[in-house]
Amino acid sequence: MLWIGRDADCHVRLTEDGVSDRHAAIERREDGYYLCDLDSATGVRVGEQRVKQHRLASGDDVEVGAAKFRFEILHGVGTPRRTVDALQLAALTIVGALILGQLGLFAWIFTQPHPAGELTRPERAALPTVVAPDSPVVPPAPRPAPPVAPVLPAPRPVVLTRMIRIDRVNESLDDGRLLLTVQAKAQVGERVLDPRAVGLCVQFYFRNPDDSVTLWRHPLWLKIPDWDNFTSKAFTALFPGGPDEYGGYVVRSYYRDQLQDAVAKPISLLAQTPEPMVK
Repeated sequence: MLWIGRDADCHVRLTEDGVSDRHAAIERREDGYYLCDLDSATGVRVGEQRVKQHRLASGDDVEVGAAKFRFEILHGVGTPRRTVDALQLAALTIVGALILGQLGLFAWIFTQPHPAGELTRPERAALPTVVAPDSPVVPPAPRPAPPVAPVLPAPRPVVLTRMIRIDRVNESLDDGRLLLTVQAKAQVGERVLDPRAVGLCVQFYFRNPDDSVTLWRHPLWLKIPDWDNFTSKAFTALFPGGPDEYGGYVVRSYYRDQLQDAVAKPISLLAQTPEPMVK
């Protein structure tokens, strides 16, 4: 999947007017390459026609916002041959000469005769061990086994892929109760989104009399309906206390038990809120 848009995480980043953060994507399928509009504000055009999904052909003119480019399929592009200049050749010659000199020095050392009466290391190892008759034979003490390092579980990745992206979170009052509305967008790198693999978790904070906040012990997992890829959904969560007790929230999204995105208000709550057990 090739992402196109203004966001710094996109593979093709465009800063022209009319380009959304994640504007479009090019997906390779069995029957070719497809251009998909990711619900952008200004849309995507191929030639003079605005499209939501279009099978690309080599030579198609694509328009994303104010940016225009041509799609080409290249086959058999070879890498240019590297040339070796005179400086590199001289350096290789010097290195080769140093290696040959060291090999010659080692050969000369090993061919020198040993002084009379001095035994070489192999000869000393071949000598029998003589033990006095009255001396008990004490076997050498076994070496202790080296300690085995404990195997720690692999941590979750720090970089969020944002395949289930949290676009915004709104707070409102409904019959005197505080209501949280979470707007999320699915943009997974699969042809079809599996709603059963999506998770949205809300963790509320209560405000104490001393103006400190306390995490509500029960994380709230939102119900996920049928959901098409590259579309947005709105989810609601009701704060379990009164509006004067409201102290903030942390919202996290998951896909196939992997953390995708996280937002919080205030933002400092994100660092101090433990991640809940994935449902």
